[in-house]
Amino acid sequence: MQIDRKVLIIYASALGIAALTAVLITVIVVGGRSEPPSVENPVPEISMTGIFTPQLADFPIPDDLVVQKQPDWYPLRGPVEAWPNELAKQYWIPVEDIVLDHVKDDNKKALDSLLDSIP
Repeated sequence: MQIDRKVLIIYASALGIAALTAVLITVIVVGGRSEPPSVENPVPEISMTGIFTPQLADFPIPDDLVVQKQPDWYPLRGPVEAWPNELAKQYWIPVEDIVLDHVKDDNKKALDSLLDSIP
């Protein structure tokens, strides 16, 4: 089936005119705006007449209901920038001892499991 050349030109012209009309309508409707509308307050204005907005101070707690909880601990001394040698020696555990104990335990567990796996 062959389309007649005149019919094709008529349909293309109608489509072009429709597109041009849509562009012109858009330009006319939006064309009056030189810049986008500025939104000073994005939150809509709400009349606050008769509306109560509670604040924290609106909920006072009577003094007889306020319980002053003391901490379970209190510091024996103030903070220290660097520990003196006496305190360090008192609480210091050599890292080598901790590592050796850990390695000994790991080796013992590995050896026991190896020996248990022998038939």
